[in-house]
Amino acid sequence: MIKKLRTKFITISIIAVASVMVLLFAAVNIISFVSVNTKLNNTLDMISENQGQMPQFKRGEGAPEGEKPKPQEAHMGEDFNAETPFSTRFFVVYYAESGEKIKSDLDQIAAVDDTETDDYIAIALAHGEGYGFTESYKYRVTPQEDGSYMAVFVNDEREMSSSLTLLFVSLGATAVCIGLISILIILFSKKAMQPVIESHQKQKQFITDASHELKTPITVINTSLSVLEMEVGKQKWIDKAKAQCDKLKDLVRLILKSVVETGTPFTFYRDTVNRMNPNKHKGIIYCSTRKDTERVHEALVAAGVYETRSE
Repeated sequence: MIKKLRTKFITISIIAVASVMVLLFAAVNIISFVSVNTKLNNTLDMISENQGQMPQFKRGEGAPEGEKPKPQEAHMGEDFNAETPFSTRFFVVYYAESGEKIKSDLDQIAAVDDTETDDYIAIALAHGEGYGFTESYKYRVTPQEDGSYMAVFVNDEREMSSSLTLLFVSLGATAVCIGLISILIILFSKKAMQPVIESHQKQKQFITDASHELKTPITVINTSLSVLEMEVGKQKWIDKAKAQCDKLKDLVRLILKSVVETGTPFTFYRDTVNRMNPNKHKGIIYCSTRKDTERVHEALVAAGVYETRSE
């Protein structure tokens, strides 16, 4: 019993810890991806709203002392700074609704040449307006006033590499933490279960002692009645006394049974038994289960705890 209880305790504890760690792992990586995706969207919005060009900073002139230079546009977001135009790799293609290329701007990237732009136009044409991912780029397709389309492709290798690194590092950390905590739970589970083990041992000792202390006198009385019957012959009073001894044995069995079932000598069920008690002033009765209430009552009446007459 203790071994099964300890196994159940370990299993539940490990599942609880693992669930929390997995939730933290998922939360951290979801937040990271959302942050990276938002940053890329902001960059695409800046370039698209600036007609395919990265906004430039004014250097020195007009900037109050101690303040960072401001971009030409009124608001570029917190991710935009003086180094953003130099660290962002992107290219822009313009194409007609039919998919025919109008022009392209590849000045801000070295990994794509003019012969590859048709492939990216096909991707943008198939996707339609809005944001999308392809290979190492995130892009945004926006319609122009003349009916053509502009597709801005921003290289996201650096951002995605950081996200993947965080993913694998956090996955490894989560697995290691779950493993270490599981080992600690297993090592300390015995100590945590010690109060339960001691309680169980005391309960077993109580049952052993109670069984001996309660049944021994009844057995002595029953044996004495048998010896008396051998000397004086069969008597109805001896038979009645033996019957009461048997009922007392049954009562002891019920008491011990209640200890096993509930951990205490009696469970409180007074409804049925106390309705059957003809002497209300005698108090309340406790018994193991409702099924045994009538038998307990009969045994107590027979033992003289209850009187059979009403008052």
